[in-house]
Amino acid sequence: MEHIHCPRNTKVSRLRIPFAGPHTFDGGDFLTYPERNQWKIKYTVQELDFTHRGVQPQAEQVFNFVQQWLYFGLLREVVGDTLTLSALESLVEEHDGGLFLNSSSIETAIIGPWSEKFITEYWTKTDREFLNWGEHITECLLESRAVVLKALTNKNPIIDPLIFMGIALLAEYTTDTVRSIYIIRNRLRHDPSLAHKLPKTQNPQLLSSPVEQTWRLPGTADCVHEVGVLWYYANLEPPRDHRDHALCSEEICFAMQTQRDAYPLAHWESICTCALMDEHTKLVNEILKDPQDGSLPLIDYTWTKDCTIARLHVVSKKSQPEFVAISHVWSDGFGNPQVNALHTCVFTEICRIVEKLPKSTSSTTTPFWMDTICVPLAPKEVKQMALNKLRDPYTDAQHVLVIDNYLRGTQSYGLSDLEIFA
Repeated sequence: MEHIHCPRNTKVSRLRIPFAGPHTFDGGDFLTYPERNQWKIKYTVQELDFTHRGVQPQAEQVFNFVQQWLYFGLLREVVGDTLTLSALESLVEEHDGGLFLNSSSIETAIIGPWSEKFITEYWTKTDREFLNWGEHITECLLESRAVVLKALTNKNPIIDPLIFMGIALLAEYTTDTVRSIYIIRNRLRHDPSLAHKLPKTQNPQLLSSPVEQTWRLPGTADCVHEVGVLWYYANLEPPRDHRDHALCSEEICFAMQTQRDAYPLAHWESICTCALMDEHTKLVNEILKDPQDGSLPLIDYTWTKDCTIARLHVVSKKSQPEFVAISHVWSDGFGNPQVNALHTCVFTEICRIVEKLPKSTSSTTTPFWMDTICVPLAPKEVKQMALNKLRDPYTDAQHVLVIDNYLRGTQSYGLSDLEIFA
């Protein structure tokens, strides 16, 4: 599906979705297409059953029916007569003797011309007419989503999941288009938006086959339901690919786990051999035991005369209206399970980064909070006090700085905003 965004160096080969010709969609109402063509769809707990004219159809017939209805029919329902024969033909290409969908022209040949026509014809309609149109498209999207989700749970699937992936991607694209129209319309006319009613596909299992040859980000499928977003993630370079991922699964990355007795305490640069900085746990503990609300230890610093090394000073949040919260990847080695201290080089470089962040005061330095120093290892009762306040630094901070070796090693020059964000 060529209209979806991908990183420049994709990890998975081009997604080719088979085309089940010939075109049979009759151009009529989307929701009544099965009835007009004597198809019946039976939903059961475990299966989605198709019959055509009272008999069980061949798999190829179901393939054609589903794609013509849920892909081309849905597109036709949204854009209407803009889906001309030539535009329809532009969505199919031949490759190695087979026919496949090609959506590279969907924006220029179909959505673009339709948008201009829609604004001319529909923008002057009454709010009720406009809402009726949106509610009908939403109903079509929900019907498409219901069939796709049910088909994916079929005990005996008869259709290639790639077919449903193409349908899901088109439905997402349509959803985003309609949502954008409603957002603009709402700003101009102040009428209710249907955006919150538009469905999500919520079918990450669509990616299981195409992505078997690449990495799976643990937990991604649980929190990201858009197939287009999952496909983008699947095409990114695997993070920390140099580590041993032999025992990893879709649920957990064991390469990111560390053992307390063998924790890899890191330097900022691997060639550095500097010592650990001094501990300041006594003052940290005193601040945490302060009975007044808002008692949170922060790290301030001063520089040596040559500005090459930062010296740590513990202060209380009560005297510092602005501070930065540090979030770091534990397996990168910026924690310390033995003492509340960092290597001098790590602390110094963190101070340099914090200094570059915007601040609204005239202070020369901005204090920061970091669990390695601000959550004492002992005594247990004071450590628990710090853990009970673990949410506060991130909600109260002016900035949250994420320190991640994978991100530090990523060259952002020449990347698009989308690639950097992903």
